Amino acid sequence: IIRDRLSELKEGDELFPMLDIKNRNDHDAVSLRTDDPTAMLGYVPRYIAKDARNLLNSSYENFSIKVERLNLDAPIKYRVLCKMISKWPEAFSACSDEDFKVI
Repeated sequence: IIRDRLSELKEGDELFPMLDIKNRNDHDAVSLRTDDPTAMLGYVPRYIAKDARNLLNSSYENFSIKVERLNLDAPIKYRVLCKMISKWPEAFSACSDEDFKVI
């Protein structure tokens, strides 16, 4: 089903984020779905999930994710490149979490 829905996507299509609050592996998980027909496609990459979640929570009306490019010959996890657009709250600083500290 996911493969079929992926093949129907077009550049510029909007994807809809959903906070996956019950995700046992990543409590910052943000899944992505299509509109019509509705299908869950996957997740925002884990390394930016916390920032995406924070932006989504603070600026839902000004947050969007759109299909930037399709790579239908790539492995399924790499077929859709998305563009995330959001207003940043004044106190927001991307990639400033503990996970991004230099080791």
